[in-house]
Amino acid sequence: MLFAFKKGESAVDTAKNICSVYGQDTISVRVCQIWLKMFINGNESLEDKEGRGRKSPDINDSLSELVSSDPFMSSREMAETLHTSNTKILSHLRDLGKT
Repeated sequence: MLFAFKKGESAVDTAKNICSVYGQDTISVRVCQIWLKMFINGNESLEDKEGRGRKSPDINDSLSELVSSDPFMSSREMAETLHTSNTKILSHLRDLGKT
């Protein structure tokens, strides 16, 4: 998309070109508009930002240790111990293949 922006292509053309190469429904025009607007505003970074929904990699290690030391500990107790939310604990437990 950055390449298309630098060429001066519209969001519609950019989405159409990307979908023609990578398959239908790969990207929507709306998503292209959002990215192109970001580029227009001067943000041409292609790096991921840390933000909502992103999982911290080090919590998995701590969580694995907790589960090993006390397999009967509740997810709420784990969340309290690791100073995080129960939802985050449940998500990481799923990632680790635990229920």
